[in-house]
Amino acid sequence: MNIITYSEVEFILAEAAAIGAFGVSGAEAHYKNAIEASMGEWGIFGDYVGGFDFDDYYSQEEVDLSQASNKHERIMTQKIHIYVF
Repeated sequence: MNIITYSEVEFILAEAAAIGAFGVSGAEAHYKNAIEASMGEWGIFGDYVGGFDFDDYYSQEEVDLSQASNKHERIMTQKIHIYVF
């Protein structure tokens, strides 16, 4: 049993980068790593399963971090999805 998963670590790093904490940078890279890891934990592996396209997913207005007025809120919304499935 994992105490904390890779996706959770990446979401924490994305949050830290978004708010400028602890000298962490690269919020968008950590955000995408977290989403892909989370989906992988649930068996969604991009082209390997059902042709899921991460680029299409990231381009959605409600997912696209680069267009978010509140990056921290956007990250937290995606982080909640870890626990919903």
